[in-house]
Amino acid sequence: LRFTRFLKHTKDISGNELNYVLADPDDPIIWIATQRDGLNGYNYVKDSLEVFQHVDKDGNSLITNDVTAIAHSWDGNLWLSTYHRGVEYFDKKSKIFSHYNRSTLSGLPSDNVWTVLDDQDGHLFIGHVSDGLSVLSLGSNQVKNYRHNPADPGSIPGNEVRRIYKDSHQNIWVGTDKGLVLFNTEREIFIKPDVSPESPLNSGIFDIRQTEDNKLWIATELNGVYVLDLRQHFFTSPTQLNMQHYTVGYNRNSLSNSNVRCVFQDSFNNIWLGTYGGGINFIGHEAPLFNKYSFSPVAEDTYAMNNRMALS
Repeated sequence: LRFTRFLKHTKDISGNELNYVLADPDDPIIWIATQRDGLNGYNYVKDSLEVFQHVDKDGNSLITNDVTAIAHSWDGNLWLSTYHRGVEYFDKKSKIFSHYNRSTLSGLPSDNVWTVLDDQDGHLFIGHVSDGLSVLSLGSNQVKNYRHNPADPGSIPGNEVRRIYKDSHQNIWVGTDKGLVLFNTEREIFIKPDVSPESPLNSGIFDIRQTEDNKLWIATELNGVYVLDLRQHFFTSPTQLNMQHYTVGYNRNSLSNSNVRCVFQDSFNNIWLGTYGGGINFIGHEAPLFNKYSFSPVAEDTYAMNNRMALS
């Protein structure tokens, strides 16, 4: 396994601090969200990289350079969440950015956004840094907001929404700083898959992904990764919830770090886990189960990473 490095000033990437990476399903482009240096689009066929950044007095440019996440839109374009200026819609053909924030949307509680999801059914889900979940109706531009209410067990458990995910069964999963919930959009309530107070799913959630075998992988802040079989009837029998668990340990089949930030399944059905401080963990579809790719300070070592953090 060989890593190709893209560094600022050497590969024309605009910044080295990355928040999110997304493969375009329609074009040979990898979209890269940077922490403070805008959006990058890497064309892996042409081996070229295009940078999109804020331009003063250009209302069609990216409104701010702090891009936190990227999502596919229903029409093949992109949604971007930003840390300071709400949500951006990016038209890939015209290369024009449209702005969705408190200045353009009545009722949006905050412009500080961690994540965004287009449900492909006319709704945009917006996860705020500290103001819960907003659902924007793209047809009417009406906004509904959901915040934690200690007196309501059906409310969202935490106001920091880090990830929103729609699985193949049309379920909307929401990962917060206080755990994982399923959002019932018809009843407008949030359902916990495990109601026990000591449940590891009540801890901070960073990523949610469904794999080809109908399982949901949940990356947590301190408890490694949990895997739920979506064929279980765990909402009717939460005490019988059966989860696989991968965490830190002293054997070769354990994680290198319990703080897991992202999950990815490749075309060979292997699982890649990005950690905060422990490099990348690889779970093979076939034995051996685990491989770990960690930081090496040796510049000539092209088979190792040059940073311990893999966030997206």
